[in-house]
Amino acid sequence: AGGTKYLREDGDGTSSWQAVGGSISNPVWMTAEYDTTQGSVPYNSASVRLVILADGVSDRTSFQTVTPAGATSITAAKLVVKGGAAGNALFTISSRAFTDGDTDAGGTTDSIAETTYAIQNSIYDFFDVSAAFNGLTIADDEVIGVKLTRNGGGAADTVAANVMVVGMYLTFA
Repeated sequence: AGGTKYLREDGDGTSSWQAVGGSISNPVWMTAEYDTTQGSVPYNSASVRLVILADGVSDRTSFQTVTPAGATSITAAKLVVKGGAAGNALFTISSRAFTDGDTDAGGTTDSIAETTYAIQNSIYDFFDVSAAFNGLTIADDEVIGVKLTRNGGGAADTVAANVMVVGMYLTFA
């Protein structure tokens, strides 16, 4: 059939033509970003950069991506972190989708209120944070922005060490 296509390597020594936008269920990776108030570990033994969210203070990181062609919703979201110690981390996650012509107050937003996440010591944890995106209305070429805040000084935050953030991935439909 017609439409724009690309040639895909199928992994078995063959190739096939695929419609652009025909399959958008592959996750989109977002690397955690940091600013001058945070530290980062350039590369650990797994060769990934980690953004540090410190203990005892409110610390944050952000993520950004753009929606793939044909996307109308986010069906899954996973946050990838590594604990410097075991315990519960207090996270708040907020998201926003905006497009050409929107103002700072435009677009759609959603969030997960401050919630505890059970962190393991020196183990990568993949947390389902899909609820932070349920209220977003998305279309082609929308920018998705995400803010993750750790309340390391909160009484319910029992990780007595840094929590390192690798990134987040979104699956679109």
